[in-house]
Amino acid sequence: MNFKNLFFLSVIALAFAACGDDDNEPATQTDLLVANDWVYTDIYVASQPIGFTSCNGDDFLSFTASGAVSFSNNMDADTCTISFTEYSGTYEVRNDSLFIDAIDTDGDTAGGAFEITLLNGSELRIQGEDDLIGTSEVRYTAQ
Repeated sequence: MNFKNLFFLSVIALAFAACGDDDNEPATQTDLLVANDWVYTDIYVASQPIGFTSCNGDDFLSFTASGAVSFSNNMDADTCTISFTEYSGTYEVRNDSLFIDAIDTDGDTAGGAFEITLLNGSELRIQGEDDLIGTSEVRYTAQ
């Protein structure tokens, strides 16, 4: 085998070796959302909790890889008179923002645009604007 053929074979071998396993890529925000159901923890305004923790600690968000989202309210576990309305629809993650387009059980439009302020394997925090309380952050923990 001459030097030219040996060089060509080594270039091909190097090219295949460079196409390594991509399993070490970090999880995307969508991967993290889909990996768990997200149990509602509390709403924070100006870094202070409103205090709905014990009241609505049974409510959770679920995301699918196909872009579906639902917010479920386990009515059996509610022990208070304040309760969130269930909804389902679609979502999209773009540039650290979560966009939810949904209809609640009363037939009203639900969702909106939220900034993802924290998302990891155990916690989700989304921030948005509310007509009554202004800027608020809703916190969830992974179930």
